[in-house]
Formats: sequence, C-alpha cells, structure tokens
Amino acid sequence: MNQVLIALGSNVEKEKNVPAALALLRAQPAMAICAISPLYETTPIGGDGSPSGQPAFHNGALLVETALSPAALRDLLRQMEALLGRTRGADKFAARPIDLDIAMVRQLATDAIGAQMSDTADQENVQVDPDILRFIHLSVPLADVAPDWIVPQTGETLRHVAERHRLQNCEKDSQIPRKIRESI
Repeated sequence: MNQVLIALGSNVEKEKNVPAALALLRAQPAMAICAISPLYETTPIGGDGSPSGQPAFHNGALLVETALSPAALRDLLRQMEALLGRTRGADKFAARPIDLDIAMVRQLATDAIGAQMSDTADQENVQVDPDILRFIHLSVPLADVAPDWIVPQTGETLRHVAERHRLQNCEKDSQIPRKIRESI
C-alpha cells in the first residue's frame, strides 16, 4: 500500500475544473482520499520563478492511499487530466485546465499477510518531486495535508519547507498563496 500526496492546480476554467477533478479522484475505486488541503489562489510562475502573466491558479493537495504503483497512478492522473481537456506540451509552465501530479509517495511497510505494520516510512521508501523544494504553491498545500512528512533531500518536514518558502517570499506578497476556501 502507498500513501501518496497529489498536487492539484488549474488556471483555465478553474471554478469548473477543480471540482470536476476532485469528483474524478473520489470516484476511483483504486484509491481512498485521506485528507484534502484548503484551496489557494497563487500567482503563476515561469521556469525562472518569476510571474508569468497568466491567470491566477487555484492550487491544493490531497493525501490518498492506494495499492497502485506510482507509474500506474501517474497514468491514471494523466487520463483524468485528458478527460478535463489537458494536453501536455513542451511548455511545462503553460496555462492548463487541470494539473494532477504525484508530489510524494510513501510505501507503507506490511507484514507477511499484508497488514500494515507502521505508518512511518523509511527514507529510502519515499519518492519526492524536487519542485516541492522550489515552489511555494506546492509546499503550502502539501504541508496542510502531511505536515510531518520528511523530504529526504533536506531532512526537513513539509511544514518547515512551507514556512521557509513563506519567509523567503514575505516581501513578494503576490507570490504568497492566498487561501480562498477551506476545502477543495
């Protein structure tokens, strides 16, 4: 069994696409949603980290449990994106109707008959999207649903990564996510 943090974002018809994506995720028999972050409005950024001039994003995060492998889950998320009109192109920072990305995967230890032994993961059993360490629009919602998860690259909790991003961006008010709804 895997615990997975999924980052969700939209800046094209976001009032329609975010709830539609959440409905698709909830309807999946292969996963159980354990936690959902508040929804944040964030400034879109380009590859260099500067504002891009696109419409604002709505960003959030979910903690799910699934028996799907990370590759199978990624394929499922891509299918959901396609259903909602997303086409992936060369520009990683283009506007998009929906973005569903695996941010972190934690494999839970199980005993011989498959019972969960521990809800803590060994560091080597954690897979991380390195963008968590770069972008506040990822770290803040992820910290809402899994504040004590540790990012192996730095040894920091997601809570600490999000706080560090808030402090680094305190003079750039437009970069700090603004909570717009308590739940997606």
